Amino acid sequence: MRKLIAILALFLVLPPLAGQVVEEGYLTLNFLRLRQPDGTMKEFRNVKVPYRMERIHATPYRSGSTSFGEFDVQAQNTLVYKNDNGANTYFYTPDMSSALDDITLDPSGNDLEWRTMTFGYHAEDLEFALVRWIVFDTFVPGRGAGRSAFDGVIADFGTIRFWPAGDFKLTVDLAGSGYTFAVTDGECYVAQQYREPDPSGEGPFMRTINPIFSGRGPTIGTSADAFFFDSDENGIYDETEIDWFDGPPNEANFLWAVEVGGTIETVLPVSMQVPFGAITSGNLQSIWFSDDSHLFIQARRSPAVADPSMQLVVQGGLSPGEVSGLKFIFESQAVYQVPMVIEWWNYAQNRWDTVWSGRAPRTDEVIVYADPNNAANYVSSSNQVKARISWFDDGITDLSWGCATDQAVWQVVRP
Repeated sequence: MRKLIAILALFLVLPPLAGQVVEEGYLTLNFLRLRQPDGTMKEFRNVKVPYRMERIHATPYRSGSTSFGEFDVQAQNTLVYKNDNGANTYFYTPDMSSALDDITLDPSGNDLEWRTMTFGYHAEDLEFALVRWIVFDTFVPGRGAGRSAFDGVIADFGTIRFWPAGDFKLTVDLAGSGYTFAVTDGECYVAQQYREPDPSGEGPFMRTINPIFSGRGPTIGTSADAFFFDSDENGIYDETEIDWFDGPPNEANFLWAVEVGGTIETVLPVSMQVPFGAITSGNLQSIWFSDDSHLFIQARRSPAVADPSMQLVVQGGLSPGEVSGLKFIFESQAVYQVPMVIEWWNYAQNRWDTVWSGRAPRTDEVIVYADPNNAANYVSSSNQVKARISWFDDGITDLSWGCATDQAVWQVVRP
């Protein structure tokens, strides 16, 4: 008998009553890999995502278990997949650390961005662990044992947190982070993995946390009464690992829900200035796309010690409409790992706000900042946005060093 796994992370809480919201806040995705339009994967680090967690009650599954009790289903218009049938339908298998389930959305959700994702987990004790999700696009039969039966990773992300003991249901607000993804044809395969807290996502599996299933089958969307149990814990889901829970009412479907909606608008800069340093090659169009066509800036030492050696200011224009989230994507490299600061212009307070600071990377690296709560402060009444990136000399004696920017764009989340 086999099973599935779940992929996320939580926090310390006091034991609440069943069904009660335990905590709301932000968790951090240590890594987030998303498929790009050209088929390549792009990785983002330390992405903050709003979440909401509530305590539920799940029972351990044993072959021949008795039937589940009655339940109520409350459909919502924004839901395109729901396998969450309420009290008395939740169950788990002890020692299951990795599994995969097929998920087919209601057709109304095809090619729309996933806004929220809901899953459940069981833990015997408080655990510090990484939970990882991998969303695959395609099932490829005929490969046999030892070879993955799933291709085309759409998204791969995980978080390291403390997971409180008990049974919990967690809803993650992907749209609130500024990062979303879509499943074009509505059919995908979701793996959940519980691992040791290695930020790479490849740590040893942990059997002390288990995914929760919900019996009775999906009420929105569809899923076969079967799943793939990674019993040898190698992170590979081959076609010989298919399993189930002896049929109804113990349908082999994750406790899972998906809500779609809204749109993501990419905003390209329409103007740029270099107050410090000097452009040696490239132009505004060089920073529109991540395509290795760079804007090169050479450092120029300013008489004022506090001034940066290089600075790039970019401005973009949004289409009119309400903004529920704002994200800035900046990909660049520098000859030296000098101090680097990214600022957004706050139109509400008439000031520059520092949103990121650190050391400049020496090879192309994507730095992202997303603000899901105060986005309106950074959009003018005429729908303008502005960002400033500065590089500071902290003792460089080389007179010909510089930086190269591959992309500088915004993404706007619409309600």
